[in-house]
Amino acid sequence: MQSNARDFGLLVNLHAAAVGTAELHPRDALWAAALQTAIARRSGDTGALHKHWYAAMEVLAEYSIASTASLINSPAMGPIT
Repeated sequence: MQSNARDFGLLVNLHAAAVGTAELHPRDALWAAALQTAIARRSGDTGALHKHWYAAMEVLAEYSIASTASLINSPAMGPIT
């Protein structure tokens, strides 16, 4: 089972390196970061787990800020006075 998770993790990492998270929609970048973290956890690689965990936290923070900003600037909220 660990071998399959490690192989899949390698494929995800290769894809992320080829595409780059800067080109992904923030929601997709968050999903990719969570997937990389989960694969590292399942494969038992604590070094990769820590690396991907902190990378995922950065993506989550950016996603949260972007989501909040889009809500504040939405027409449904009306003008901010």
